[in-house]
Amino acid sequence: MPLPQSITFTNPGNKTMLQTPVTVAPTTPLDEAAALIVAHKIGALPVVRDNGLLVGILTESDAMRAL
Repeated sequence: MPLPQSITFTNPGNKTMLQTPVTVAPTTPLDEAAALIVAHKIGALPVVRDNGLLVGILTESDAMRAL
């Protein structure tokens, strides 16, 4: 679905995204991950291995359901 012509974006994605995103490892305890979500006021955390490979996304609602 194309965007309506009247919508313009003034900030490119790289201006609004973090250069060094907050991430967690697959072994990070859930309570620590939830605390990071709250502390950084973000809705999700990328889950990455030591080699930087993305293996999942932990959302705020995932964490709340599991706690």
